[in-house]
Amino acid sequence: MKLICFSHAGGLSYYYTFLKKADFEGVDDVILYEYPLRAAKSKVPHFKSFDECADQIAEELQHGILREGAEDYMFFGHSFGAFVAYETAKLLQERYENPPKLVMISGQKPPCVVDPDHYKCCEEEGVAFLKKLGGLPEHLWNHTEAMQYFTNLCIADLRVLQTYNPGRELPERKLPAGVVLYGKEDIEFASEDLVWWKGYFENCYEIKEFEGGHFYLSDRKDELIAYLRGCIRKALREAAHTAA
Repeated sequence: MKLICFSHAGGLSYYYTFLKKADFEGVDDVILYEYPLRAAKSKVPHFKSFDECADQIAEELQHGILREGAEDYMFFGHSFGAFVAYETAKLLQERYENPPKLVMISGQKPPCVVDPDHYKCCEEEGVAFLKKLGGLPEHLWNHTEAMQYFTNLCIADLRVLQTYNPGRELPERKLPAGVVLYGKEDIEFASEDLVWWKGYFENCYEIKEFEGGHFYLSDRKDELIAYLRGCIRKALREAAHTAA
């Protein structure tokens, strides 16, 4: 079983190393997916749209890591990465009948309440947006080059998000299983809207609240890992029961 993780807007996959170091029963590899413009993909052009983003990632995974459907897998996505995880999973199901055993959605509103104009406002806020959400440690705030680097990454990702317009309708075909995680002080969405995620999965385990804001996972790593272990065990049991 592969666990593939997708990061937030402006983020590096390295941020999620704590998940790669965790011991998840039944998971033999945790893969931290890297978007264009960073690390080994620093010279790879960014996606022109969100549709292109999900399409390219789905094809890359299906014909690579997932070995044409021979590998079972799960997704974890935080913030921007939550939409990437969901839409990529949907394409893998529609095109190849190869959905993930579980999609773990973190820190994100459901697609049916997305307003693309919101992400234009976020871009206009620039550095203030990054500081407000808490995605960068304070010791970087006075480091001009570092702040410019992460601001540029964030803006590039936000411009991809500005093309994401999934509409108000719930999907006709749901993904098999999902779980939704969020910080109760997150200012990016209304917590009461999260219930709509239940319309995207045949089995939505729970909408789980953690103490903290948008980046609750920074201060709740051990708690998050323990919770994810339970979700992964449940997904594996259900997959085994279905296959029997």
